[in-house]
Amino acid sequence: MPEITYPSLKTLEIPPPIAEIIEGAQLPAFGAGMISRSASSGLKNLLGEPLGPCVQAGLWLLVGELDHSHHISQSISNSTGSYWHGLMHRQEGDFWNSKYWFRAAGNHPCFKRLGEALSIDPEVINLLTDLQHSLIDDGRFQPAAFSDVVEQSIRTKADMKPLQQIAWFEWQTLFYHSWKEGL
Repeated sequence: MPEITYPSLKTLEIPPPIAEIIEGAQLPAFGAGMISRSASSGLKNLLGEPLGPCVQAGLWLLVGELDHSHHISQSISNSTGSYWHGLMHRQEGDFWNSKYWFRAAGNHPCFKRLGEALSIDPEVINLLTDLQHSLIDDGRFQPAAFSDVVEQSIRTKADMKPLQQIAWFEWQTLFYHSWKEGL
């Protein structure tokens, strides 16, 4: 179970069944990954709740239901929907398509939040130095560059755990934004 590392996510008034799904999730896998059948079933039971489409796209992505997440995120015509769409394509391994959707997200507010948070984490700084990539440009997280790093790391069979941790923090940041904005 990944730890909720995004401080503000802990402050949201998330209904307990949704909190349980988040807390019971695995670190995001790259590639089709495994569907968490119990979390997926629990999420299906919550569809009657008034959840915004961005929140739904994020939750489906979290439990590994990429088709559900894709179906929802591609129908959302705002920058947050584009960001979720890009995350889904990165997770499934369609890196070119993920970068297209990250560009469509424009100058999303989460890029700045992520850039600020990740630039002070010593483990992330060491990882960025090791990979010789800059995931932070002008204080903003670069999700398309992160897709390149993930793709390169898969090809070279590098340790994916640090990248999964960055992806988990990214998911939490975007979920917080989606929930807070009622998206």
